[in-house]
Amino acid sequence: MATLKTYVRNLWGAEKTIYSKLSGGVQDLRTAPYPVRLIVITFNVIISLLIKALTDKAILTDAELNAAVTTATGATYPVQPEVIPPEDEDRGTHPVDPDVGV
Repeated sequence: MATLKTYVRNLWGAEKTIYSKLSGGVQDLRTAPYPVRLIVITFNVIISLLIKALTDKAILTDAELNAAVTTATGATYPVQPEVIPPEDEDRGTHPVDPDVGV
C-alpha cells in the first residue's frame, strides 16, 4: 500500500497537469502565489488522508485510483478566464461558476 506522502505527491502531479490545462499552459502551479500553494497542499494532505483510509480498508484500490487520476489528467479542460466579470445587481447578473468541462 502507498504511503500518505505518495498520495500527496501523486495529487500534486495531477494538479500541476490540470492547472496548466486550465490556464492554457501559461501558469505553473509550482510558481503560484504562496497562499494558493499552501491551500492546494493542505487540501492534498486532507484528501490523501481519506484516500489512505479507503485504500487501507480495500474500499478503493491503488489501480482504481491511478485509473481515475489518469482519466482526469488526460481530459481536455476549457481555459478559465483570468478575470471574472463582477456581479451587476442592476442587470441581475452574477459571476459564473467555473466550467471545468468534465
